[in-house]
Amino acid sequence: MTTDSPYITASEIIDLFGQQEVLDAFEVQSVEELANSAIHKYIENANAIIDAHIAVRYEIPLQQPIPHLVRRIAAAIVRYDYHNFDSRERVEGAYREALRFLQYLRNGKIDLDKSMARTRNAPRFNLEKNNEKNDSANY
Repeated sequence: MTTDSPYITASEIIDLFGQQEVLDAFEVQSVEELANSAIHKYIENANAIIDAHIAVRYEIPLQQPIPHLVRRIAAAIVRYDYHNFDSRERVEGAYREALRFLQYLRNGKIDLDKSMARTRNAPRFNLEKNNEKNDSANY
């Protein structure tokens, strides 16, 4: 997958986690500087991780529009990757949950076309999750 059609964009990362967090993580002063930073490498990495997991069940790369669940998973992976080791503990739960949902997709426990439906038995994905034992949060 190329950065022409990523599963998550830098602007979506900023919208989800806040401009200051993202600028601080990449040690830049503006969104314009961020465009020339390593954030795109982190996005490409998240795309590759997702593709590797879902390729057994879905044609990759996924076509637009990208399902919301996949965008949230990509965001959690990017966020985990860009945090330094001192702050990783704070986002590690969401990263682990993102990987768990990729396993659900790969193993057929959930489907992308049904992943947005809220049912009692469907697992939920919470981007802010710090405790990987709680499946009842919203995604």
